[in-house]
Order: sequence, then structure tokens, then C-alpha cells
Amino acid sequence: VCLLMVNGLIIAQQKDTSLGKVFYTFKHMVDTTNTKYFREENMGLNLGTYINEYYSVDKIKKDSIAKAQIVQSGGMVINTSGKKVTSTKIFSDKISKKIVVNETLLKLYYYDDTYPRIDWKIIDAIKEIGGIKCTKAVGDYKGRTYEAWFTTELGIEGAPWKLVGLPGLVLEAYDVKMQVQFLFAGLEKNTGKMIEINSVPQNGIKTSKKDFQQLKEAAANNPAAFINSASSDAGLGFKISADNSTGNFKPKKQQNPLELIDN
Repeated sequence: VCLLMVNGLIIAQQKDTSLGKVFYTFKHMVDTTNTKYFREENMGLNLGTYINEYYSVDKIKKDSIAKAQIVQSGGMVINTSGKKVTSTKIFSDKISKKIVVNETLLKLYYYDDTYPRIDWKIIDAIKEIGGIKCTKAVGDYKGRTYEAWFTTELGIEGAPWKLVGLPGLVLEAYDVKMQVQFLFAGLEKNTGKMIEINSVPQNGIKTSKKDFQQLKEAAANNPAAFINSASSDAGLGFKISADNSTGNFKPKKQQNPLELIDN
């Protein structure tokens, strides 16, 4: 494994040994006034020896289809519409207890995020998920109380999204209101296989969580100006005014975001 030091953060830059992958069906009630609608997406957790990568399986499939269209059409993307997918990747370092987030907004960005310190309470409750015995745990994170089912039978640590900190592999988790759900969808074992897990993307722009969120809002306010700015080599490039407004409207904020509180 090749290690790189970035602002005190040790990350696996080249190759890691894969311990397998877990797949989840992610369900999110994005609006509590419409309780019947859940945004759904197929997600994956790439389990390395040193670092785990949480990503969208649907985005990989969508990108693959887009590339095939470009080849077939001689360089033109025929149709980019369809299901909304997540471009965010979350890398959790099991050694240094750090998190690196990758984002895509025309260009690639990455920033350090706070490693969750969830005070998990392990409960005397057992159930099987996918034929694997799991133990229940309960913990609070970002304004929600989560129930997580984890297994120690595989000798692997990991969790979907940022629900880290349990002594095993989380196969299923959901908040007690069932507004956010990570449901087990499959397990792929490939112990010993070498894989690429690069938490610092090639040509990625280093930023902070706050700056990226401002950039994202600015892009939503004035897409044309943002695209023109992003086409330059000016890094973050896009200028945000004192009131963080660059257009005549504000993007609609999510009514029921994953993280209900910032601290």
C-alpha cells in the first residue's frame, strides 16, 4: 500500500487489499409532507484492509451507459436524463480515523470531513441478514437515532455512509422513524484481491466542506456563470458575492436532509 500524508491525513493512495463489497438499497424520505415517496439508490461499500469506499452503484452504471452512447454516436451524448444519482464518494480510513469526501461538480473536488464519534449502545438482540448473524446497536448521529445491525462473523469493519464505529460490518441500518434506510442487498467476497482505492482523485481540487457547499449553492443559483467559470483553470474559480447570491433565485433546500444538524 502506498501512503500519502496530506495535512496530517494518512490515506491509501494506490492499492489496497480488498476484503469484499457490501451492497445496500438506500431509501430516503426527502420530504416529510410526502411520506409515501422515498428516493432510492443502489449503493456499495468497497471494503479495503485500510480504507473503505462508500459510493453509488447506480452512478457507475449511468456513467458506463453514457460512455457507450458517446462511442456509438461518435462523440455525442444522446440522453443524459433519467434517475438522479449520487456523485459523492466517502472514504473512511480505519487506521487514522479520518474521512475524505470526493465530490463532482463539473470538476473533481475533495475535502476532509469529521470522523463520526457515535456513542453506539450494543443491544442484546440478534437476527440473521443474508444468512449472517447480526447484533443490534443504537446510536445518535446528526439529529437522528439509528438502529444498526452488524456482524463480527466476517472479521471486517465497515458501515454505509458515515455510520462507523462498530466492531464489525454493518449490513443494515435505519433511523428509528424509518426516514433513512440502508437495507442489505448483497455481499461479494474477494479476499486477497488487489484494488485501487484513491481517496484523492487525479486532478482533484482540495477544498473544505463549507467552501464546497457554497460553491454548490452558487452553481445552483447561476448555472451558466458557473459552467463558464469551471471551464477555466482557476480552481474553485467561481466568485461568490457577500450574500452568497449570484442570481435571482435561491436553490430549494432539502426539507428532510440526511444530516438534520451540523454539529
